[in-house]
Amino acid sequence: MNNADEALLILLAVVLAILILLLIWAMVYVLKVLRGIKRVVADAEKLVDSAEVVGEAFRSASGPIALFKLINNLGKIVSKQRGGKK
Repeated sequence: MNNADEALLILLAVVLAILILLLIWAMVYVLKVLRGIKRVVADAEKLVDSAEVVGEAFRSASGPIALFKLINNLGKIVSKQRGGKK
């Protein structure tokens, strides 16, 4: 091999080594980002589950609450009428 071939071989080896190091760094960074996304998704799932529980509680309590509001409104109407007659 002559000097030009050796220089080209060394240059290509250095460029390949740099590219391999950059790819390793990029993969580590991507894995860190994916791990963070996984944590965010897990927290979002917990939030959705708790929102579903709250929704179910409101749905099951809506009947008694409506009945209480009706009785409360009737009580207000009766008390206004009694206060007006006095």
